Amino acid sequence: MKILLLSDNHNSHIDLDLLSYDLVIHCGDYGLEREYLEKNNVKYVRGNSDYIGPKEITLEFNGKKIYVIHGDIYNVKYNLQRLIYRSMEQNVDYTIFGHTHIPNMVVHDNITLINPGAFKDGYYAVIEDDYVTFYLNNTIYKKFKTSW
Repeated sequence: MKILLLSDNHNSHIDLDLLSYDLVIHCGDYGLEREYLEKNNVKYVRGNSDYIGPKEITLEFNGKKIYVIHGDIYNVKYNLQRLIYRSMEQNVDYTIFGHTHIPNMVVHDNITLINPGAFKDGYYAVIEDDYVTFYLNNTIYKKFKTSW
């Protein structure tokens, strides 16, 4: 199982082989790349810079429940408390979000919250073999154990 996590490319082209992943999630601010995402079966939400798409989605994948949101409506640039409460309401295992442009992973009460960072700045994340690996310009930036 291999999941690609993207966010905040702000019109920059996503030059990764999307079809080599079992699931691709984009957390919004995709800009002109929406048709490209749809053509490649990417699950995505609308960011504060986008006009089309759902604001949030919940997915079931490989026995896990995943909540996807851009994060702006929960003020994630200031703290994650409101997003954590929403994640608890959704009873999810993972919450994937963007908006801050900063890659991050936090575990709270068995919910793993992941922000892959801004793709326009070279960041993205991959979940594979019980690890979340953050990349910067296609080089490993950080790696964390997870409970997938």
